[in-house]
Amino acid sequence: MPSNSDLCIARADECAQQAEQSVLAEVKEQFLRSERAWRGLAVRHSAQEARSARRLQDAAEAVKQSADVEG
Repeated sequence: MPSNSDLCIARADECAQQAEQSVLAEVKEQFLRSERAWRGLAVRHSAQEARSARRLQDAAEAVKQSADVEG
């Protein structure tokens, strides 16, 4: 299952392709703005995903240390 950041990057890439294919300047600019927005969301989601992964790793290490102390 793709992560949220992967989905955002995919949408940004789609917007970039649509911008390339657009003939009208206003439409092209709208797609480029959308692309920037999606890439910004991807950065935020990526940071959140990294924080979540670190928390999971810290929790797993705490459980392992607890098991080592008890056992």
